[in-house]
Amino acid sequence: MPVGVLVIGVAGIELAGTAVPAQAPLALVTLLGSTEFWRMSTLLALVGLGGGLYSVPLYTLMQLASPRRTGRV
Repeated sequence: MPVGVLVIGVAGIELAGTAVPAQAPLALVTLLGSTEFWRMSTLLALVGLGGGLYSVPLYTLMQLASPRRTGRV
């Protein structure tokens, strides 16, 4: 879990510091050729990866710590 928190924090701070000037809508070819697009996409992917590294062990811990009562809702 600490690795997930670290990845979310670092990528989130970098993403918040990324400034993109307001422009008219871009064509797809122009957008895919932009380095800022790829930087922001990579940072968003890292936030998602960090979220997975954080939440999956947390849910596993909750399931292991729960009492063993099967069949009851």
